[in-house]
Amino acid sequence: MGEKIENQLEETPNSKAQRVAAHIDDDILEEQVEDIINYIEFIKQKNQTLKNEKN
Repeated sequence: MGEKIENQLEETPNSKAQRVAAHIDDDILEEQVEDIINYIEFIKQKNQTLKNEKN
């Protein structure tokens, strides 16, 4: 039931960040944090490239 309500809420940039952060444990290594950040940047760049190719 909670998932259904969550899907109906408008997702803001902050809530998206909180959603990603909720999947990260507090005891991860700094190297793992850097890997996560690098992966997020990779995905953002890939999505921007796809948008540019469509135009």
